[in-house]
Amino acid sequence: MAGFSWQELFERQRALYPGLRLKDQVKALHQSLLGCGHLIQDEAGSLRRLLQEWEDAPAQAFPEPLSGGFSRLHLGAARAAGLSPKTAQRLFVLSARIVTGQEELFRGALSEIESAVQSGRIPSDAEDRAFLTAYLPEAPRMLSHSEAFRALYRPAYRVISDDCAALLPLFCRIDQTLSSDGRLVLALDGGCAGGKSAAAAILRAVYGAPVIHMDDFFLRPEQRTEERFAAPGGNVDRERFLAEAGPGLRSGTAFSYRRFDCGKMALGETVFVPAAKLIVVEGSYAMHPALSGLYGLSAFVDTGWETRKRRILARNGAGAAAFFERWVPLENRYFEQTDALARCALRLSLPDTPWRVPADQPDGEETA
Repeated sequence: MAGFSWQELFERQRALYPGLRLKDQVKALHQSLLGCGHLIQDEAGSLRRLLQEWEDAPAQAFPEPLSGGFSRLHLGAARAAGLSPKTAQRLFVLSARIVTGQEELFRGALSEIESAVQSGRIPSDAEDRAFLTAYLPEAPRMLSHSEAFRALYRPAYRVISDDCAALLPLFCRIDQTLSSDGRLVLALDGGCAGGKSAAAAILRAVYGAPVIHMDDFFLRPEQRTEERFAAPGGNVDRERFLAEAGPGLRSGTAFSYRRFDCGKMALGETVFVPAAKLIVVEGSYAMHPALSGLYGLSAFVDTGWETRKRRILARNGAGAAAFFERWVPLENRYFEQTDALARCALRLSLPDTPWRVPADQPDGEETA
């Protein structure tokens, strides 16, 4: 993995946990490169174990970044921030499905660590050296923390992907709102290629939330007049959105709408949206002033322009020119003239990690 440094990871771990042992540093390395661990055989039992730790867990950092695309979600901090234990468990289970393919990098780092221990560049005692000698033939076996680490720091956390960690403020607000109000319609606005769809996919995986895409409400050809495009946010059919989706979003009842088919430049298949506690509306123009009254919570997914430009080029190839010349300026004018960012309750940014939370691979588990 480009840019990965076990030395920097070890330095950060020593700064956070001065009393840690070499075993604890290698555990952090394992979590950084290989993620959450081995298979969860009993998801309900895994949740019970989390609940047993939940109330007494110390409030550590929220979250604690590792390296390589993963963070530690300390349960005490999650509890204090308003995250529900069920959501914490779901983030862990989904993150555990990520297969990183970094075993060789892990073994290579271990070999360098062994040399650094032997040369004295990593301070160690007999216990540390005995651990490393015993562990090397078994790597990449999962590790538990040392007894010294447990006594000093009372670890109670789960490893989650950095994608999930970046959305923790949003998860907390969702859980707090659902616990008091029972249902929520959430808007995700932001620039093209900024990560809105990825955030919505994670929300769908965590909460089972239906997702409505603003792309489904682009203007039909006969609506695309210069007068329409001159208005900020005019290139979305907000009238049809209000007519077809608005009543169901307000009432909490099931509804359906027609999806705009960009290939045919016409309305296509019918999309059914079931009644749900959480419904997500994602896409540029979601927070148009005409629509913003539909939502109980809003977030702006704000990613730097250079990252977005790189994604547009990779995603659209020859078609990227149209985004740069026409659609990006229209978006920017909408953001500026409607003050969409300031009207959103949260500002979020997903990291440029090499993987996203998948939904169709075996579960995994590890404990602190």
